[in-house]
Amino acid sequence: MPKTRIVYLVDDDSALVEALVHFMAPLEAKILAFGSAEKFLAHYQPTGPACLVLDIKLPGMGGLELLKLFSQRKIQIPTIVLTGHGDVKTAVSAMRNGAIQFFEKPFSSFSLMEEVKIALSNDERKWTCRTVDMLVKQKLSALKKGELDVMLRVVKGKTNVQIAAELGLSVRGVEARRSKAYAKLSVKSRTQLLQFLNLDALMIDSDSLCPAANI
Repeated sequence: MPKTRIVYLVDDDSALVEALVHFMAPLEAKILAFGSAEKFLAHYQPTGPACLVLDIKLPGMGGLELLKLFSQRKIQIPTIVLTGHGDVKTAVSAMRNGAIQFFEKPFSSFSLMEEVKIALSNDERKWTCRTVDMLVKQKLSALKKGELDVMLRVVKGKTNVQIAAELGLSVRGVEARRSKAYAKLSVKSRTQLLQFLNLDALMIDSDSLCPAANI
């Protein structure tokens, strides 16, 4: 089931926040607003695709401080910063600390909406990739060393006879390990194996199998 997309608005200008919440209502996303960075941090959980619209000047922790904290805690959330007139230098600094875009107040709500849409779409793709990677690693970890040894060679396009010669096994032994590995990975052929591992048959990187498996 797809994760709910969330747009976080962090700004102490209640009138602006109310206007943005209303304007962003058509987005297929949940809109959550906070008047300070501290309130946002107390609520935030990285559970799915999101975008943060962040004011630079806030009571207590400022927007730039929050971005630096993200870096320290390895929090990855696409952030668009809002800045008042004369704060452009600070906004540029914010982008150097991870922000993806900035808008100087007053700004076009339509332009901001487009940037939020792009940020959400990009983050959604990243979350999908993370989910797939976790599934791949989970299934690879179920392989025994012998099964992994066979899979590494299957990925490279080697035949059962070649694999048997390399590993000092009988062809029947290779077939047995290959069959067990396929079953654990829920694939039925080398083509499906490559698709499962997201590998290109013409550009094989077999080492990508190793880190995730218990060998």
